[in-house]
Amino acid sequence: MVKQNHLSFLVLLLLLLVALIALLGRPAVAADPLPENALPEELAQEDLLCRFGVNYASSLPGDDPAGYDLTQIRAGWYIDYGASMDPWGPASATYGRVIRISDDRATNTYSYSPGAATIQAVAQANPGGLWFIGNEPDRITYQDDARPFMYARAYHELYYLLKDADPTARIYAGAIVQATSIRLMYLDLVLDSYRRQFGEPLPLDGWSIHGFILNEVDCDWDDTRCWGADVPPGVNVNHGEIIDIQETADIDLYVERIERFRQWMHDRGYRDKPLSMSEYGVLMPQDFGFDSDRVNAYMNATFEYMRTRTDPDLGYPRDGNRLVQNWSWYSVADLAAFNGWLYDPDTKDLSAMGENYAAYTAAIDDTVDLYPVQIRSVPGTPYSPSEPVTMTVQALIANSGNLVAETGPVAVRFYDGDPQQGATQIGATQTVSLAGCGDYAAATVTWPNVPPGDHLVYVVVDPAPGEDITDNNVASRMLMVATERALLPAISRH
Repeated sequence: MVKQNHLSFLVLLLLLLVALIALLGRPAVAADPLPENALPEELAQEDLLCRFGVNYASSLPGDDPAGYDLTQIRAGWYIDYGASMDPWGPASATYGRVIRISDDRATNTYSYSPGAATIQAVAQANPGGLWFIGNEPDRITYQDDARPFMYARAYHELYYLLKDADPTARIYAGAIVQATSIRLMYLDLVLDSYRRQFGEPLPLDGWSIHGFILNEVDCDWDDTRCWGADVPPGVNVNHGEIIDIQETADIDLYVERIERFRQWMHDRGYRDKPLSMSEYGVLMPQDFGFDSDRVNAYMNATFEYMRTRTDPDLGYPRDGNRLVQNWSWYSVADLAAFNGWLYDPDTKDLSAMGENYAAYTAAIDDTVDLYPVQIRSVPGTPYSPSEPVTMTVQALIANSGNLVAETGPVAVRFYDGDPQQGATQIGATQTVSLAGCGDYAAATVTWPNVPPGDHLVYVVVDPAPGEDITDNNVASRMLMVATERALLPAISRH
């Protein structure tokens, strides 16, 4: 979240300390106790969990991030707020690259870092990479601080710059500080501006948010209560949510904001996109009543919610309708001003909070869950009044398991009818290899000599090694070779 205003942030907090003393007795967030087991030594990098990540920041000057062993906590992905060519983490972990944006109000222009040539070179050398455009563009002064129309403009250039260099790049928009109402107003302004400027909806592969719980007060309106996240640029209000410091680790508020954002995604046509909680944690210092026990209880409660919460109306269909696909805890080793550090930057040993993280992830079993999520004819419903046609059939196969490592080749078969009733296989057997957390791939076959009419097509995905949930490995859909078609008149508006 706030990386550059540690001192000003703490000064404002200390001014409130006297008023908060009476609140420090508030009980910690309740969480079920975890088994007291350390990370097993036999866990290899292939056992890294795709849902669990961490944000690298350190209070040690000149710190080498490569000195932290992320396999100790089974972190399957990480962010260091840069976009390096050669990431420092475990070979099998996913490195989330961040492009920083700067909005120059004096010249009404924008810039970004790294530059275009570097971005293209890194993207070409790392196909399929994970990219976040902007870091808290809604956070004035201290982070990217981009006006909505300027974020839209910069995003447009960077999205197509990346896709030109690597069409398989996974590009995430957003990364707002927190999913409150005024910050969704900010994103609505971004979407509206993008459509006006470029004549299309904002394109993306996923949304990213941060999950902090902070005060939202314009300092020009009330400089005695403007600690936290302020008001987003371009949003003309004096304040948003006003909270007390003890609520910054409130699981109910955390849950409310995730569900609000998923509803926002649904209402704007983005339900079928993944959601990444790319930074969150507890920023308040220990002497404000946030000792390691309280931070750990909050960590456990958020982990459990995101790992298990699904919604058939709002969740991501390619990940078992989970609301959040992955999350990243702040931070690796920033203990100078904030909280939640997982490692001691001097010794590189796990802190009490790092040990809690490791104990939680060590207790999670490896899972694989493959299933078809979509069956369709490509490009669309073929037409023939009487003669057989050649049809292309495609199925999207998803994996809502929890591992970074791919499954290896898994067979996918198409059938004209129910294979349990002796139906004929369509085309050749296809294969897919998928990681977890909603990764997906298309399997496609060519089907010659298809007679006109309806055809109930089945798709069967062979179980992968270690896959326990197999009752969803088969799906079917009625596809049609149309014998009639309707021609609708073109209507124009003058």
